[in-house]
Amino acid sequence: MKRGLQRASLLLWLVSVVMLAACSGDTGKVREAELSPVKIEITVTKNKGTEEIATQKIKADQGMSLFTIMKEYFEVEDEDGFITSINGVSQNESAGEYWLFEVNGEMSPKGAKDVFPKNGDQISWDLHGN
Repeated sequence: MKRGLQRASLLLWLVSVVMLAACSGDTGKVREAELSPVKIEITVTKNKGTEEIATQKIKADQGMSLFTIMKEYFEVEDEDGFITSINGVSQNESAGEYWLFEVNGEMSPKGAKDVFPKNGDQISWDLHGN
């Protein structure tokens, strides 16, 4: 009886050790993926893409907003969080020209502060009018 109880305890201990080891390995992979940088490409043009201003391939920290990335990698001016100038090229409100951006070919429904690029995203800024 005593021997059976010892075996059961040993078996329970071994199962616990194996389970803990298996769980800790997965957690490490998730943390590594969360910390790895996102690789994106940002293109800046004007007149509906006819004039290129800049293109950069960027490695940014996960969780960085597009606004923060733009401020870090380009010469950017903003007004109340809206980008008004990129690399010295300013929008012209009186002419109806504004900076707009697309993510993977789709016009963003959010502002740059609320967009968090994912690995492989293609972001295109363009200064154009109506």
